[in-house]
Amino acid sequence: QLARAVRESATTLGVRPELVFLHNPERSLAALPPAQAADRLIAACAALRDTAAAGWCRQWGISSWSPTALLPALDALPADVRLAPAVLMVRAGLSVPSAELDASEQLASRLSPHSVWGMAPFGGDPAHPVWTTSTTTALLYPGQRCSPIQAAYRLAFELPPVARVAVGASSPAQLRGLLAATELWVEPERVGRYRHLLRQRVITG
Repeated sequence: QLARAVRESATTLGVRPELVFLHNPERSLAALPPAQAADRLIAACAALRDTAAAGWCRQWGISSWSPTALLPALDALPADVRLAPAVLMVRAGLSVPSAELDASEQLASRLSPHSVWGMAPFGGDPAHPVWTTSTTTALLYPGQRCSPIQAAYRLAFELPPVARVAVGASSPAQLRGLLAATELWVEPERVGRYRHLLRQRVITG
């Protein structure tokens, strides 16, 4: 089914995709015992690997909304199996819970992708008041001029550390603002303290 879907997409679009993601595999694996989930994950990745090798797409990757839920399947993988996706994409930004940030980094360590990307930097709702009224600039070096939403977008590259962040834009001006945000300087020590506070909040309830 996966291979057929990729072939049909390439045929319908009239162009072979640069990258195809296995989206949210944890949803299909959640009800399975870890060993069975691992077998199914291996089979799915093999199907995408073969599809890419056949030229229907250039690369394949894994996109996970909840890395915590995917870790049990990885724990059950045989020691000699490497899934090796080209890209791992996970949630990124200030809206991601501490446990998921930690799990994203564990997932990246175990999968060893060529690149890690972020998604949903505004938690799926960029119009939420938190992105216009909160002091998201507190984790940046002081003295930089930017909007709270620009600061939040820049911080998505650090929470967890990712090379790219996928985001939608409704206008060229909005896109230019987000692109400009990538030039902002982040204060690493403040980001580290923020991660520490998130973990402490979970521990203390």
